[in-house]
Amino acid sequence: MKTTRQKAFEERIDRLKRQNQKLKDKLSGLKDEKSSIRKELRDLRKLLNDIPGAVLLVQGEKVILSNKGAWKQLGYTEKEMLNCDLPSLLHPRSSELVATIRQNWASGKPVPDRFEVYMCNKDGRALCCELNWRKIRFQGQSALLFNVMDLDQRKRDEKNLRQSQKFSAIGRMTSVLSQNIKRGLETFNTSRVQFQDVESIKDKEVIRSLRRFDAALEMGTSIL
Repeated sequence: MKTTRQKAFEERIDRLKRQNQKLKDKLSGLKDEKSSIRKELRDLRKLLNDIPGAVLLVQGEKVILSNKGAWKQLGYTEKEMLNCDLPSLLHPRSSELVATIRQNWASGKPVPDRFEVYMCNKDGRALCCELNWRKIRFQGQSALLFNVMDLDQRKRDEKNLRQSQKFSAIGRMTSVLSQNIKRGLETFNTSRVQFQDVESIKDKEVIRSLRRFDAALEMGTSIL
């Protein structure tokens, strides 16, 4: 017969085993949750980095999240961008515009959700940008989400596109001209050969014309 103390001890052991199993199950669930959160963070980071331009999430005028486009465009590392003051990223050339927007915001007047502004990269160089913004809730607090497009780069891209289109048009025009010149030279040369078949040419005017034929053929060939 088991004593009362033995029974109490065994019951305590069983209770501890059950508690231990519950803790193991809870730990396993936490590991799964941690793995899921890590995957979501990786997906979020990839999504942020795939968005064109710079993305900045700001709370209390501090950058709390940014993407690769922001680091590249503004010249900061990810660590340097974190907790960076938003005003420090705005160039003095846009101080008046920013002050007006803030005043309108404070007084409840409408504020455009898209406007041009000069940003300031790490080296102090001004960047003409198009800024799109939206007020959101992030982790239960008010935040501002910014998408910044480099207009200087866009203008360079548009310039390169226009130049490429011009070169393409010139290429097509040159091809057409080349074909026309080639056909004209072939006709010209055929006429010249016909004159050469004449055994004796004594007319000085005809001889001068033939020489002009030769000069024209030489010039046309050079142009072609």
